[in-house]
Amino acid sequence: MGRYLTSVNISFWVVLLLLQTHGFRGCLETERIGLLKLKAFIESVSEGPDTTLITWVDGHERSNCRSWDRVKCNATTGRLMELSLSHARTRIPGTLFRICNLNISLFHPFEELVSLDLSDNGFGGWIDQTEGYTSFSSLKKLEKLDLTNNCFNTNIFSSFSQFKSLKTLIMPYNDLKGSFPINGSKGLLSLKKLEILDLNNNLLSSSILSSLTAVTSLRTLILSNNNMEGSFPIQELIKLKNLEMLDLSGNRFNASIQGFAGSGSLNKLLVLDLSNNRFSNSAFLLLSAISSLKTLILSNNKIEGSLPIQEFTRFQDLELLDLSDNKFNGSIQGICELKNLLELDLSDNKFSGHLPKCIGNMTNLQVLDLSSNQLDGNIPFDISNLKFLEYLALFNNKFEGLFSLGLLANLSKLKALGLSSQSKMFQVETEFYLAPKISIEGTWVEQLQTQFEN
Repeated sequence: MGRYLTSVNISFWVVLLLLQTHGFRGCLETERIGLLKLKAFIESVSEGPDTTLITWVDGHERSNCRSWDRVKCNATTGRLMELSLSHARTRIPGTLFRICNLNISLFHPFEELVSLDLSDNGFGGWIDQTEGYTSFSSLKKLEKLDLTNNCFNTNIFSSFSQFKSLKTLIMPYNDLKGSFPINGSKGLLSLKKLEILDLNNNLLSSSILSSLTAVTSLRTLILSNNNMEGSFPIQELIKLKNLEMLDLSGNRFNASIQGFAGSGSLNKLLVLDLSNNRFSNSAFLLLSAISSLKTLILSNNKIEGSLPIQEFTRFQDLELLDLSDNKFNGSIQGICELKNLLELDLSDNKFSGHLPKCIGNMTNLQVLDLSSNQLDGNIPFDISNLKFLEYLALFNNKFEGLFSLGLLANLSKLKALGLSSQSKMFQVETEFYLAPKISIEGTWVEQLQTQFEN
């Protein structure tokens, strides 16, 4: 008897080892049937021919769903892990989707599902054959949900309480609108493991920011192009201690900073995008709440005056600084202190004076855009030190003197160059330009914007 049990145990471990090494040959039958039912539903609500799920077949040599497109299974267990139904619902070319509800009871078999992509389908809500969205309760391991470009409204939030493991929620381009707290918002705010939340291009008001402070696990928050306006609630945002990326661009926040007492900080914030708002110079008060940044984008606001270089130098790891399309004026001499920058955009301002020679010390620069300002004098030879430069835009300034393209001969990575001047005393010399890896395409036009390619 003992030998028999030992033999059984050995056989069990051998089988398990083989499965781990070679994987299951087929997917789970209940999940295969579930996928076929899901395909039938997608076809029933489509308005065009089935061109997206053609590999999902039954009674065929490819009936093993592990080989189907848009499906990814666990190599050991065979269980469905990732499912992409993006653009699965077809429509007649040139027409809009007819909004329909998604039968979520069809997802009940997929208990090991980690990632679900339902983007670009024109879904407007859920229907369930059971009450209380219990079918979603089977998706206890779901970590990523993409609902981009559908027609969901905020009522959908109430169902999210079922997703206990959700880490990423992506819902741009839906019909989310209104002020928080709203009906069902508790479902969204109950996602204690949520790290990435993207609700861009909806119509949500700024009140959502105060509500989201309950989701302290957030690392990335994208609320660009919504309906947010008024004072900026920094005092609420600093409660999100784990935040690494904040994108509130394309809203209508104004100059005042609501309730900021100068205490508290966003110690982990690395990326901040506040472009296309209505901030004035008081926007720099926000920076005092941040200890480290790699990317700062403040373009297209109402910031004016001289360049407050001291606001940026304390960010020693700053790699991208975009202050374009504001009302800055005066010199840019201090910019050379930002030696670690990879991208610098100061275009469409009113900066004046000479381009400093020390610009050549910013040797990490890949993008330099100083176009559409009032910079004058000669373009310094030191610009030839920028070995990693890929994009250089200096057009629409007041430069003078002779500039030889030969100075750029060593910039082998340069792909785009824009040069021009409002001054008649500016000339560009091209005849001695010898760069074997770079060829000039097109002709010289009035603004002298020249494209290069390797």
